[in-house]
Amino acid sequence: MKILDRDGRLFGKISIIDVIVILVVAVLALAVYVKTQMPQTGTRSIR
Repeated sequence: MKILDRDGRLFGKISIIDVIVILVVAVLALAVYVKTQMPQTGTRSIR
């Protein structure tokens, strides 16, 4: 069984472009999650 078929699908099921898009969305979602969960330090508002 080939990893990529002649149509460029991974294992004949999913496109390699789809895999890349899913990975990019997952990394962006993780970055947003980490950014919102980190405490805000070193920022002071001057009134």
